[in-house]
Amino acid sequence: MVKFTTLKRRAQKEIDEKIGKRSIQMDDQKALHYCNAVIQEVLRLSTMFSNFTRLISAPVNIDGYSIPVGTGVIPEFSLVHNDPNKFERHGFFCPDRHLNEQGEFVKDPRITPFSMGKRACIGEGLARMELFLFFTSFIQNLTFSSVTKVPPELKLQNSFSRAPEPYQVLVKNRE
Repeated sequence: MVKFTTLKRRAQKEIDEKIGKRSIQMDDQKALHYCNAVIQEVLRLSTMFSNFTRLISAPVNIDGYSIPVGTGVIPEFSLVHNDPNKFERHGFFCPDRHLNEQGEFVKDPRITPFSMGKRACIGEGLARMELFLFFTSFIQNLTFSSVTKVPPELKLQNSFSRAPEPYQVLVKNRE
């Protein structure tokens, strides 16, 4: 939100118009379409961790390659999240791609930051709830800006999980 101030203001405007100054609750998620789109776009572009090895339990053929039973594979969801055949301008941060013609949020089943199937993160529901409440409450009450005229470049540190390199942000109460 430091880098995309126009998008931040749009999220704040949605909260101001639909929620006002009262504390945001989980039921508000149904009304905050743009905020949900921002969160989904963040999850699409910032898959947080590498997945764990899975063993193939039935023969699989992918693009002409046969993968035999018992082969270990590591699902790489970020490849799907950044696939130019699935997402136009895949490297561009664009929450609007998750809104329909009526401006309503549309959950995209291709975006799977918590994995999928039997091995999906057991805490996904709690994590999504906290992400929504934290993000919307922060945007509702605070303004984030760069300490310099030019916002910092967001570089990632890659290891088992991905995290941004440290940078400074100015946080003020919203007036």
